[in-house]
Amino acid sequence: MLPSGPAWSAPRAAAASGSSMAGARIWETLIQGWLERLAVRISYAEFGSTVVDDHEIEPYFFEPGLLSDGTYLAGYCAIHQTQKTFNVERVLGAALTTRKFEPPAGIAPDAVLKSAWASANGER
Repeated sequence: MLPSGPAWSAPRAAAASGSSMAGARIWETLIQGWLERLAVRISYAEFGSTVVDDHEIEPYFFEPGLLSDGTYLAGYCAIHQTQKTFNVERVLGAALTTRKFEPPAGIAPDAVLKSAWASANGER
C-alpha cells in the first residue's frame, strides 16, 4: 500500500524547490526511502546551528510548512530512538540504507506534527 494524505505533496515540493543537483538528489533519496520503506541516513543542520549531525531515519510522511516555504519530513530516528521532524531544506546529504521498516500501525500525522510544533514553540 502506498502512503497517502499530505505526503503526496512531496513530489510537487521536490519539483518546486531549488534547482541544485545536490538538492534534487537529496529529494530523490528521501522520496525513494519513503516509497520503498527503506531507512535513510541523513546529514542534518539543526535550526540556528552550524553543527551537522547524522541521523538514520524511517521516513513516515512529508508535510508542507504552513507558515514557511519549507517542507518537513516526519519519521523515526533510530539513532535518537524517537520520532522527529526534519526541515528538508536543512538536509545536507542523504543515502539509502538496506534496512526495511514498517511505520507504526495507526500513526496519525496530526498527532506527530502537533507534538513537533509544540516543541518548536517551546510548549510542553
